[in-house]
Amino acid sequence: MNQQAKRIALVEMGGSHDECLYAQIRYLKAEGHFVSLICNSSLKSNVDYFDGLDEIRFIELRPGLKQWIDLWIIRKILIRGKFDCIIFNTAQGNVLKNLLLLPKPKNAERFGVLHNLRKLQNSHSQKVITRNLKAYFV
Repeated sequence: MNQQAKRIALVEMGGSHDECLYAQIRYLKAEGHFVSLICNSSLKSNVDYFDGLDEIRFIELRPGLKQWIDLWIIRKILIRGKFDCIIFNTAQGNVLKNLLLLPKPKNAERFGVLHNLRKLQNSHSQKVITRNLKAYFV
């Protein structure tokens, strides 16, 4: 058991890669951490059965300008949750890049799971994301 339990937000804004979430939740909970899952509402039926979560929030990410409102809501959840650590389960794409362009929660370490290593080679969005993360899990 971890001597210093942390508040951890596990974030999945896309509509996929939910197969990676449960193992992360089980590992983090086994270490004694508080785990909050923040995910796209399209994944609700896939993650409803996850046990052990301390908190779960579903967010609808709408297209166009309304997406900025949704990203602002996610940002507010991350700030108000006073998380020590934020893990982005899909650390690629314009949606995450846009979230990371907004003012970030202070004192929260940010990590990401990278599902496609080729993104590191020549993606401008990925460069923005990389600058805003402490490290990747691959």
